[in-house]
Amino acid sequence: MKHECPKCPYVVGNKSTLQLGVPYNDEIVEARITQVFESFTLARVMVVQLNSPALGLSGNMVLKVFDQRFASQTRENEKADPWTLDIGKQYHQFILDGGESDNSGEDGDDDDEEEEDKEEEGEEEQKEWTAPRNEADLHNLMQRLYHTEVDVYQALKDHQGQDIPHFLAGIVIPDSSPMQRATLAKHIDMPGILLQDIDGFHLADLAQHAPRETWQYPPLQPGDLNKDVKTRNLIVRRELDGNFKVFMIDFALCRFRREYKTDNDWRECKAHEDEEGAVAFVMHKYLQGGFAYNRSALYEKLDEYYMMGD
Repeated sequence: MKHECPKCPYVVGNKSTLQLGVPYNDEIVEARITQVFESFTLARVMVVQLNSPALGLSGNMVLKVFDQRFASQTRENEKADPWTLDIGKQYHQFILDGGESDNSGEDGDDDDEEEEDKEEEGEEEQKEWTAPRNEADLHNLMQRLYHTEVDVYQALKDHQGQDIPHFLAGIVIPDSSPMQRATLAKHIDMPGILLQDIDGFHLADLAQHAPRETWQYPPLQPGDLNKDVKTRNLIVRRELDGNFKVFMIDFALCRFRREYKTDNDWRECKAHEDEEGAVAFVMHKYLQGGFAYNRSALYEKLDEYYMMGD
């Protein structure tokens, strides 16, 4: 059977219908995609244009969509097949059936069939059962990533516009029809976030865009624990006064202090993740002496307590 693999809708020129969350009370707006960032793996990230002046939403913004269908790297990591329309139909039926049924014994009486045929049928049934289960797992993963990112932006509200982009709204891209909405919406509609568009460049490209005397920058420590700190997650913007400002983005893999039982557990995890060093050591290498990394007092203390024996 030929399985149709639909084209990804997140391409330049396409439009997406967005349902806005708080504080916009489920208002519907249309966003036109003007740029797509291909390097992101946990979510689809793009620049979109909105024209809703009555809502205070006009111009360029960043749209980040947690869409399991086209999160190719995540699907590969979770050993899920590429998404197809057939997988989508299986997943919808799986949800309608309650998502808990076990159809492993519903293949009928095959006592008279050849052993080879039984094995092939069993493998096919197992694959058909695994696909919708994988989709359910992927959906739950995407929901967790979305909620984590929203929580981080709320927790770091005082840093918005200063060290991180402004969080503009949580959104949903409806994938369910009006007739399906009551039963399927929360399982198939795609969550996402609208953010301030930081017009800049990746920190790794600092040498190409900024003079050498500006390469030294202070470490960013917003206060959470980010397990995905990379130079691609730091954007540098040239300010009106000619200086350069670093912004941190991408918080879906963050953790909070409240998720750890003790201060010691939290501090030990911070020490091993070493968010500061994860970026600074790379930049020291990239800039070939143009950036001097001086370990902060916080990480010197963490090193002393947790890393000396390693």
